[in-house]
Amino acid sequence: MSRGLTAAVETLISDEVVRPFYMAFFDFPGSPTRVTSLGSNVNWDSETWYSLGTLGSVDIPEETSNLQANPCVFTLSGIPTDLIAESLDGDYKGEVCELYLGFLDSGGSVEADPYLIFSGLMNYIELDKGPETSSLSLYGDGNEVRLRNARNERYTDEDQQNRYLGDKFFEFSPFTAQSVLHWGRHDLSNNIPKHNGNP
Repeated sequence: MSRGLTAAVETLISDEVVRPFYMAFFDFPGSPTRVTSLGSNVNWDSETWYSLGTLGSVDIPEETSNLQANPCVFTLSGIPTDLIAESLDGDYKGEVCELYLGFLDSGGSVEADPYLIFSGLMNYIELDKGPETSSLSLYGDGNEVRLRNARNERYTDEDQQNRYLGDKFFEFSPFTAQSVLHWGRHDLSNNIPKHNGNP
């Protein structure tokens, strides 16, 4: 079995007649977008994936042994210009984008669960804008970018409050860092700073 493929997908690929298609998800702020390369809409995972314009091509990056960031490029054409303007109105950079490979049965229904080919973060878009319809190329960075980029979070009460308001896990961390603890001794009261009546 190929790495990452489910048994169901392996079976579908080995069938005499194969009906593959792409599904792409772009988490634009306020306007999550799901599109398919099929000529009609398709329902999967309790969501409708729209035949919106044409998901013309997808340039999937090859895996590397290092953390080199090779983007996945989604090319879409024939999209209503007003819808593109609505999607690009927010700050989409760093939002999730995903690509799935699905298969149809003879009745046009989705077989098994589509296989997740790519999951990453939207970086930038090249737009070819027309009066009624437009084309765009969306560049998505793989998850290796998250590993390569430094995180700015700190184990402090201030950062903890930004993420989880009211949480007290790091409330006394500055004071415990200044404490001198003597293991095996009972007289510790003079070495532990007081904070609002609490150690």
